[in-house]
Amino acid sequence: MKIFLSLVAIVFAYFYITKIMLRFHKHRLQKKFKRGLAKGNLYLNSSSVSFLTSSWLAIVLGILFVVFLQLEKPNYIIELFIAICLSILFMIFTSVKFIRKIVKKSIFNFDTTTQFFMYIAVAISVAITVVTFLTLLIESIKFFKVVNIFDFFFGKKWYPDDFEFESSKAFGILPLIAGTFVTSMVAIFIALPIGVLSAIYISEYASNRRANIFKSVLEVLSGVPTIVYGYFAAFIFSPFFVKMWDYFNMDVSFESAFNAAIVIGIMIIPYITSLCFDVFRSMPPYLRFASFAMGSTKYEMVKDVLMPYSKPKLYSIITLALSRAIGETMIVVMCAGLAGNLSLNPFESLTTFTVQIVELLVGDSDLSSIKSKSAFALAMALFLITLLINSLSMFLSKRAESRR
Repeated sequence: MKIFLSLVAIVFAYFYITKIMLRFHKHRLQKKFKRGLAKGNLYLNSSSVSFLTSSWLAIVLGILFVVFLQLEKPNYIIELFIAICLSILFMIFTSVKFIRKIVKKSIFNFDTTTQFFMYIAVAISVAITVVTFLTLLIESIKFFKVVNIFDFFFGKKWYPDDFEFESSKAFGILPLIAGTFVTSMVAIFIALPIGVLSAIYISEYASNRRANIFKSVLEVLSGVPTIVYGYFAAFIFSPFFVKMWDYFNMDVSFESAFNAAIVIGIMIIPYITSLCFDVFRSMPPYLRFASFAMGSTKYEMVKDVLMPYSKPKLYSIITLALSRAIGETMIVVMCAGLAGNLSLNPFESLTTFTVQIVELLVGDSDLSSIKSKSAFALAMALFLITLLINSLSMFLSKRAESRR
């Protein structure tokens, strides 16, 4: 604790010392470059630079503090001496590197604090993705040491509870792939046309008053929790569809993938509509006006100008909507069931990746067991499937962009 407080004090002292030092340099440069300053070309934000370099020093001293904790016989004097030496080196670096850069360019707008923290934000996002991938990979490797990877990816049965009797044959993800594919595809086929047509109407045909009303309603629907849609599906949609299919003499289970897919499609309609609306409104106005000047009707403008222009971005919207459908859990649990059936029939009870991950990790399950490890393998497989879908979407988007 003593060395930690000392390091914090060093960082604060470093901040104020560098700030004073940079202000001194600033006054010196003002005298040297009076003509440049008269034109407003020379600028040095001492607080910004001090805060930036203090952040770097704090990160370095934080790493150093972790190293100090690992020492068997810590020596406070030596540790404090190392920290002060690092602070002096940082101060020299600040004085030499940044000030020389200003003098060299003489026309220089120096405010890199915002840029630095943007870089940190991007680095954190990438780091989280990498750490997540590595975590899934490490746990999946432990799982595949026990379960045959071929049986996992090509197995036709998913019953983790039968592992003691059937070994790796109990972990086959083909039923989960089938269930995820059926629910997500049916949801997309329902939501995509309705969402795109709704966005076209709001952006091109509706009056400003109607457009504002529809946009407000869509924003409200977008914020509804998925558990609400789950209850809506379980207590309203499923009984209604069972009675409707009975009327046509069709034996449909109360828990079916079709019921869940319809509700998922309803859930992502506002999502698709909002994204498509933003894309349609981003089209340059001169394209719309040029189309009307050529004598095109509004329908022809939408068909021949708006949709081709928006095609590259529509691939991204489809990918985002598909990812939202694939990742849905509560609606599938409450409407489609937990049975791992290998079938493409949407009127049967099916399950998905996310439902099984939740099922495997809830309760007092032992995280070191093979059953729990299989959840990480499922997450890894879902990660790779999502990555493949996103890569395909980027390829199609770039291809459409090059042809536009």
